[in-house]
Amino acid sequence: MTSVIVVDRHAVVRAGLVRLLHAADDLLVVGEAGEWEAGMALSDLIRPTVVLVGPSCSTCPVAPARAAQMPAGTRLVALVDEPGHEAAAAEPGTIEYLSADSNPEELVGAVRGGRAPMPATAACPPWHGPSGAKTAAGLTARERQILTLLGRGSGNRQIAHELGIRETTVKAHLTRVFLSIGVTSRTQAALWAHFNGLAA
Repeated sequence: MTSVIVVDRHAVVRAGLVRLLHAADDLLVVGEAGEWEAGMALSDLIRPTVVLVGPSCSTCPVAPARAAQMPAGTRLVALVDEPGHEAAAAEPGTIEYLSADSNPEELVGAVRGGRAPMPATAACPPWHGPSGAKTAAGLTARERQILTLLGRGSGNRQIAHELGIRETTVKAHLTRVFLSIGVTSRTQAALWAHFNGLAA
C-alpha cells in the first residue's frame, strides 16, 4: 500500500486530490496539510511513501532544498501549473514534477511510481469532445462562473478582475473544475464549456 500526504493551501484542491487518490485501491491518504512546512513536519512524523504537493505550494523557494532532506523512502511529487517551474529544483531528482494539466490516470501513475512524471511543459493528450464527459451538476455557482469566462477566452487575471477575487483563487477553482468535469487542460475545459452551453 502506497501511503500519501497531500499538501496544498486550497482546501478545495486538497479535497479533489484526496478524492482522486482514494479511488485507487492501492493508495492511502494518511494526512493533509495546508502549508508547505506543515506538510514537511507531517512527513517527518508519518514517513509516507509519497508527499504530493499541489500547485499553490510546489514553487515554494525552500522546496528543492527541503526535498533533499525527505525521510528515506519518501518521494516528493509536485504539481506545477506554469511551464518552467520544474527547472527550479536544486538537484536533479530531488522533486518529481508533474504538470497540473495531467489527467487523473497520469497523476495516480506518478504517485504509484509506476512511470516517470511528465515534465510541466509536456503537451496534454488530445480530447475529442464531450463523449464520456461529466455533467456540470457537481460544480458550484462560482465554478460555473469561472468556467463560463474561461470558455469565452478570458485568462486567469481577467477572470479574477471580473469576479473580484485573487488570481490564485481562480487557479484553485480551475483545478477543482478540471477534476469535476474530467478534462486535463484549459483548452479542453473551454471546449467542454461550449459543448455544455456555459460559454454562450
